Amino acid sequence: MIPFPDLLAHPTVIGAAIKARGDIFLVALIGLWLALILVWLIRLNRSRPRVMLLFAVPSRGQMLPVGTHFIRLHFSRGIDREGSSLKLIGPRRESVELAIGSLSALNVISAQMQLRCPGEYALRWKVLSADGVRDTGTVPFSARLIF
Repeated sequence: MIPFPDLLAHPTVIGAAIKARGDIFLVALIGLWLALILVWLIRLNRSRPRVMLLFAVPSRGQMLPVGTHFIRLHFSRGIDREGSSLKLIGPRRESVELAIGSLSALNVISAQMQLRCPGEYALRWKVLSADGVRDTGTVPFSARLIF
């Protein structure tokens, strides 16, 4: 009969310490591997292509007369009209959802808006491109009375 069977598993104190460090090394290695995967996923998300607004009518900072106007937003990619939306934010921060009209081109969104009073407005757009990329933006402009 062996009096101390644990000593045979780890014949020396140094051997036991090496085994404990090996377990810690394995845990650290797995943690490093998971951290690298996380960094890769974050970079993959940042490098995702965006939908850029090429030009807009009304343009950023433009002053329009009070009344009815047509909106045309030209994007860098084809747009899925069903997954996109336009909101007009008025001078009192009221929000009106605008109906998106028929597309004259795949990368153009058009709508009609009514500016009822002078002040600062913003056109907030959310688009879904034909290849699944979502993006948002705002076009600020103002309205004034013309006599």
